[in-house]
Amino acid sequence: MQSQDFFLIGEDRMENILSHSDPEFPIYITENNLIDPNSNAHLWHWHHAIQLCTVTDGSIIFHTDGESFLVKPGDGIFINDGCIHRSEAPTLPHGKYICVDFDIRLLQSFFGSVMESHIYEFMSNNIARAFMLSRDTPWMNSILDSVIEIYRQDQKRASAYELFICGHLFKIMGNLCRYSQNLYQKRGNHAEHSLQMREVISYIHNHYTHRISLGKLAEIAHVSESEFCRLFKRYFHCTAFSYILECRLRKSIELLLYTESSVTQIAYLCGFSSTSYYIRQFKASMGCTPLSYKNAHKTSCRITCMHHDE
Repeated sequence: MQSQDFFLIGEDRMENILSHSDPEFPIYITENNLIDPNSNAHLWHWHHAIQLCTVTDGSIIFHTDGESFLVKPGDGIFINDGCIHRSEAPTLPHGKYICVDFDIRLLQSFFGSVMESHIYEFMSNNIARAFMLSRDTPWMNSILDSVIEIYRQDQKRASAYELFICGHLFKIMGNLCRYSQNLYQKRGNHAEHSLQMREVISYIHNHYTHRISLGKLAEIAHVSESEFCRLFKRYFHCTAFSYILECRLRKSIELLLYTESSVTQIAYLCGFSSTSYYIRQFKASMGCTPLSYKNAHKTSCRITCMHHDE
């Protein structure tokens, strides 16, 4: 179940990825390419779903709220329901991974079933928000094989492919229920602030076009401004204002490539105080001016869109 990856900041795209899947089959399957600046994986986001990934090209760094994982080709990662995360490719131009997001309710069968009992027990345990999946561990290797096969089934879409995918999902959950009991999350203040940090990220995604004050972000997190700065850096490995700038720049890339808006219009649509400030920040980040970037990339983006439409 694939959809084109655009940044729809402010439209809950980052939180509700499963809304783009078939409501009768709530699973989202794709191959993320981090070479694409419009990949939805660049910014902090989360899903109301379990996410399983396996790296297919290059190495990928998956950042979660407070921890980072360097995942090499062939290996992967488990990301729990509600865990805020992002990814980056330190080995560009290589940076691809298969991603499967699924609603756990897809496997619950009927009320009171033994499947529901196992899944409820798994979700009730304090399982880690995220952990690596290594080919060197047999049960993790089995999960990674299933992720690849799910992707293949989705690509082929043969008759009753959904049943074959569910078979692999049951196998994955069987391995998680049986072997992940030693992967419990450490309790502490870090977990206590996770929900507030998600609310902060949502606020930034929905208000990046306007001025965002440190006081407002601290109010959302229910902490002092100094404590907020410390928490944000601890969770997201950057300052709040550098992240706001990144959101604005990435949204501007979408507008450059997929609209006919002028550079001046884009600057103000994305919350920059002036065109000159936007151009300066864009050049510092991307190594060229917005107009140069647009001219260099727009043709290839049109070809990509035509292929998607086909």
